[in-house]
Amino acid sequence: MFVGDSAGGNFVVALTALCIKYGIRPPNGIVPVYPALNLNLKSFTPSYLLALEDQILPHMFLKMCLNAYVDKTEPFDPSTDPFLSPIYVSNEVCF
Repeated sequence: MFVGDSAGGNFVVALTALCIKYGIRPPNGIVPVYPALNLNLKSFTPSYLLALEDQILPHMFLKMCLNAYVDKTEPFDPSTDPFLSPIYVSNEVCF
């Protein structure tokens, strides 16, 4: 069983997709707690829009965390890389 929250939830979902893609036995269960599934800053999801007004976790702090999480030296694109933004995982990627 894999469990992770926020960036850990992102990791759990992406790792499970990689297990499926490479034919490795996936976990018996996953518990992604409020996972960061879409790291594309150009995608205005409801949670992204809510974060613009959040006083506890301000938008700029979340953006700073995202910039620290995504390696800028590698050619990763959060809007297309399904293992960085697991919301983009499709059947074609995993099978």
